[in-house]
Amino acid sequence: MSVAQSEFRLSSQEDWIFGVKMRGSTLSLGPSGNDVALAACTCGMMVGLGALAVLTSSSGSTINGYRVENPTAMMVLGSLTVAYASWFLVSSLMVGVRADADGITLRRLWRSQRILWSSIADVRAHETVPHRWDLFTGPNISTMRMRPVTSWSVGVVALIDGTFVRLPGFHAAARDAGPSLGTPTSTELKVQALSRYRAHIAGVA
Repeated sequence: MSVAQSEFRLSSQEDWIFGVKMRGSTLSLGPSGNDVALAACTCGMMVGLGALAVLTSSSGSTINGYRVENPTAMMVLGSLTVAYASWFLVSSLMVGVRADADGITLRRLWRSQRILWSSIADVRAHETVPHRWDLFTGPNISTMRMRPVTSWSVGVVALIDGTFVRLPGFHAAARDAGPSLGTPTSTELKVQALSRYRAHIAGVA
């Protein structure tokens, strides 16, 4: 183990971010807390619906006063819903980035991608363009409509060949659209930690 590896430490701000941790000399950056919370809520609702479908599959059961005519189909539907909910939750948790002395590994559900430090030009946080208001103008009408927040803070690595690769699990509401209230987002802090690790391990400023 190199001196640089053994001496790297997360800042207190970085260490506080959900999913960011040191595992020995390896930096692990898991999915963002908001993504995990959303996945857990979605999974819970789907499991509830699936359980309801299974419970109403018994003989003589009713839904809103209507008798269930095909209990087998309801049981199959409920089982499939619970199975999909479980898959959805697992797929949301099994993403992230692992950094070590040689480079980074991007973990996605079905595949991993290895990128060496020598292939990386920069690590960046990028905010998508905010689009909160729509102005619609037509014959004899002009309206302003507010849209849901669609501005996000995402992490990317810029490769030396000029291409960009999005970092899985680096996803948070943008500064002006989320709980950070104008302070660095969780994505920015993850990028900061990864950039410092890269500088420490690979000697890149």
